[in-house]
Amino acid sequence: MRIARHLQLPAKSAFHYMWRCINGEMFMETVPLKILFLDSFFKFFGRARGKVLVYSFCVMSNHFHMAAELLAKARFLSLWARAGNSSIAQKLNRILGRRGPVGQDRPKTVVAEDAGALKRIMFYLDWNPVEAGMVDHPSKYLYSSYNYYAYGHESRWTKHLTQPQWYIDLGDTPASRQHEYRRQCDAYWLDKQERLAEREADDGWGVGTDKFVGNRTRLMKAMQRQQRRGDIPRRQLTRMAARLTEVGASAASPQGNPGRPRGPEPASAG
Repeated sequence: MRIARHLQLPAKSAFHYMWRCINGEMFMETVPLKILFLDSFFKFFGRARGKVLVYSFCVMSNHFHMAAELLAKARFLSLWARAGNSSIAQKLNRILGRRGPVGQDRPKTVVAEDAGALKRIMFYLDWNPVEAGMVDHPSKYLYSSYNYYAYGHESRWTKHLTQPQWYIDLGDTPASRQHEYRRQCDAYWLDKQERLAEREADDGWGVGTDKFVGNRTRLMKAMQRQQRRGDIPRRQLTRMAARLTEVGASAASPQGNPGRPRGPEPASAG
């Protein structure tokens, strides 16, 4: 049974957002369609009303990743995502000469335990095109946020990004932060065990320590059982959902690890 978004993703949660094409279809296989996806999705970003911070993104041929954080209730994410996904479906169907749904069910959201888990999610997004055999390094892929963080390259999509606190702490200048980002991102890829752990995290309820993921999984399954029986008050379900982020709230939420406005714009490289 699908858990309601506001229960699955409580306010003040950092998370990995995953949207997939129905039946694994390669709807965004070409460059123009990747651009169409990003333009259409971010066109409606204003509907989140400033309550969602976007940290990074990557669009692939049959799916889309985003690392983000809620500052308020999940409905603000839903308002944005519904409008963006509806626009994408209409345009792709028209261009591809098809009818019917484009997305595979509701986008999945996996909660990050803390700033370290958020960092690993962002690196995972960066290396996704390499994992898929599309390029041999993230810097050669133009439809993710890697080059913004690693080199300061901007695009009409990166203007929607907020730099997470962990990135700001990498150095005192844009150049030093970019250098350290490149170093740590490369180290992430070379660490095979960590990389495999992140791949497996796609199928879970959280990203972080075994304790965090285990506790979150048990709570989510308990909520599914209670929803199925229908014998638990809504208030109690809401309290259960709030417990899902207690372990890492001070590390990944606005209270402990605030996303900050980007400040002075880094120089564009072209």
